[in-house]
Amino acid sequence: MQNLPGVHPLRGIVGIGGRWRRLDPGRQALLVLAHLRCGDTYSRVSAGFSVGLATVCRYIHEAVQLLVALAPDLATR
Repeated sequence: MQNLPGVHPLRGIVGIGGRWRRLDPGRQALLVLAHLRCGDTYSRVSAGFSVGLATVCRYIHEAVQLLVALAPDLATR
C-alpha cells in the first residue's frame, strides 16, 4: 500500500492481521470483493466464509472506510 502524507487509512482499525481476526487479510479482502463485486448478501458471504454476520458487517465496513481514506472524493458521491 502506498503511503500518503498525513493519511493513515488503517488507524482506528484495531487488529488487522492480528491473532484475534477470524480471517487473514487476504481472505478478508476476498470476502469484501464477494460482496462488493458479486453482490452477495451478508448472510450468503457469512455462510461461504464460515463467519458470523457481525464479522461480515465489520470487515465490509472497514474496507469501505479504507477505500474512502484512499480516495476522499468517493465519500462525496
